[in-house]
Amino acid sequence: MGLTLKEMLELADIYNQHKQSITIMPKLIEILDDHIDKIDSRISKLASLRNDIVEYRKRILSIIEQNKNEQNK
Repeated sequence: MGLTLKEMLELADIYNQHKQSITIMPKLIEILDDHIDKIDSRISKLASLRNDIVEYRKRILSIIEQNKNEQNK
């Protein structure tokens, strides 16, 4: 699930204090929510980068097309 060693130890400590799986569930949800937020942030940054690259590619293709048209005159 992508939990760090620190996060696993934190969950183990909570479990060891209470000896019930249910007691670690709220903390596990908090950790998982944090991971989801980080993944969503990465996806957003990658989507933005992709859009930038697509736009840059379009500009390059436009320059190439303009050069072809000028050469054909």
